[in-house]
Amino acid sequence: MAKSEILKVVKKDIENAKKILYENDLILEVKGESIKEFSKNSYNITWNGKNSNSNIIYDNNIGVDFIMKELLQNQQYSILLYDRSLIQFEFIIENNIITKQRMLFIKKHNKIWEKEEIVSISALQDIDFFDYFFESEGIPIMIRIDYDKENSKDCVHPISHMTLSNCETCRIPIKSLMSCTKFVLMILYHFYNLKVEDKFNDIVENTITDNERNMIHLNWT
Repeated sequence: MAKSEILKVVKKDIENAKKILYENDLILEVKGESIKEFSKNSYNITWNGKNSNSNIIYDNNIGVDFIMKELLQNQQYSILLYDRSLIQFEFIIENNIITKQRMLFIKKHNKIWEKEEIVSISALQDIDFFDYFFESEGIPIMIRIDYDKENSKDCVHPISHMTLSNCETCRIPIKSLMSCTKFVLMILYHFYNLKVEDKFNDIVENTITDNERNMIHLNWT
């Protein structure tokens, strides 16, 4: 690829993921991308307004209510869904190669909130859906996808892996870097009962090792 071409591909991928969510009427708010060139042909892509509050998810000793309130109140997300679930997209590109990627989906409840239900609750006198959201019982969902070539270790820390529930030893191997589009399609299918068809070519060729392929891992066509 020509210099910075991968940057265009990543930007197109993020926009495509947003388009899918818009078409399914799931978006409450979108933060624009912050793209910073930290050296020649090297870029950091994240959401506008990112600050240290976004790192709260890597503390293993706090609960989901505190995490969600910090992220929501400080607007530490790329996309906020209508049910206050949120998605984060981050990339580091160096010399036209993706060296790091992080994607996060965190949802306070395992329940699927209907938009009409949220509207009706919000319309009730003296009830704020934001407070109702945190008071309601439910099982939290948290999925993180990481891609990190520099710190990889065969089977222990795969180049691309999925972490569930913020468990630091949970790194399920993934065949390669996952596009934002595929990440969103996975979320819609498994957590919103929406099957959406959309083709977006893989950004990076397979990075999974033979040993990791013999483990339980994520694969797709």
